[in-house]
Amino acid sequence: MTKKNDPDGRPFHKVSAVFCYWLITGIFLIGIQSAVRAGVKTAAGDPHVDSVPENLPAGLFAQPKIYAAPRAQHAIKIDGRLEDPAWQAAKWSDLFSDIAGISKLKGIRIDQAADILATRVKMCWDAQFLYIAAELKDQDLWATLRKRDTIIYHNNDFEAFFTTGPDVSSYYELEINQLGTVLDLMMTRPYRNGGRAVIHWDLKGLQSAVQLHGTVNNPEDKDSSWTVEMAIPFSSVLSFGQRTPARGTYWRMNFSRVQWDLTTINKRYERKTIHGRRVAEHNWVWSPQGIVDMHAPDRWGYLFFTNDSTALPVLPFIEKQKAVLWKLYYLQKFQFARHQKYALTLRELGVTDNKAVLNENGQTERYTLHMNAGKNWFRVALVAENGDELLALDQNGLIRGERQN
Repeated sequence: MTKKNDPDGRPFHKVSAVFCYWLITGIFLIGIQSAVRAGVKTAAGDPHVDSVPENLPAGLFAQPKIYAAPRAQHAIKIDGRLEDPAWQAAKWSDLFSDIAGISKLKGIRIDQAADILATRVKMCWDAQFLYIAAELKDQDLWATLRKRDTIIYHNNDFEAFFTTGPDVSSYYELEINQLGTVLDLMMTRPYRNGGRAVIHWDLKGLQSAVQLHGTVNNPEDKDSSWTVEMAIPFSSVLSFGQRTPARGTYWRMNFSRVQWDLTTINKRYERKTIHGRRVAEHNWVWSPQGIVDMHAPDRWGYLFFTNDSTALPVLPFIEKQKAVLWKLYYLQKFQFARHQKYALTLRELGVTDNKAVLNENGQTERYTLHMNAGKNWFRVALVAENGDELLALDQNGLIRGERQN
């Protein structure tokens, strides 16, 4: 989708042009290696191998990060300063890293830690709101966009992506720049499955604020950072009848920072160009996606609603089960990108053994993988030893058999 008021005519929000190019170049073979990592024996190697060759995007199958958000004892005043005492109970996240994570993607710039401006987030919640705080180091504060729901990532920005439960079939996105200008949108499904951004939707009751530690749009001085606060009202994003998340439940969530290389022309900041072409933006995230696409919500981190943040929650076993199916999903997508049709059998995908093994608390769980497919559709399923189908995943990324929070 290209938004009409997008001056560059770029696909809306970096959808996945890089991802599609990557698939078409033949790296669909990653699926074979990913099946190996799931404990499924394939024609490519030993089922006990737990590594991916460097020329394949290993980051696609790295464990997403987990954050435990403590419950705030009182409502937080949203002013962008991050000085409310409630924030003291919330831990800072790891510093952001490149969106690709440990992947090595041919022809794609991947920033190393030393090249990334320090960025971190923290979260907490109460009966009404999810609170988000972010700190972004930056020596050159710059922003130009002032109209709500313009394409904010054309400036340096901070972005939040979230579901309201384990399901990743639909989600929300927020963007904010250093002037405090907001873009909020809803995705009824990801772009890769034909989704479109519902930009006219507004997150009713959203509170946001930015604090600048420096002077915006002044190349003649050096700045320090900018900070962001947000309060997302549960009443505007949860299903009818739901008032607040229960303790111990979780959402899928990720954060992104878009940063442009700047130059100074006539004492004004401009985005840097080389030989007339604009230098691509940097994409730094909390939980690496493994691919250059924020709109793969199955790759987002996990936000747990807790009473305190002293202990990291344990990832529910069902998420490990789903990961087995997601690896087959990507393998099928790579197959389709190369041959314009899905594989009809697991063997056609290179999977020669349809058994999967997972370990949980010292116990070994064994499963069988089933797949039904046609040229334009597929359905993969995880079946227990007693023959019961536990979970299924189709070509649209829809999970069946999953119980929500």
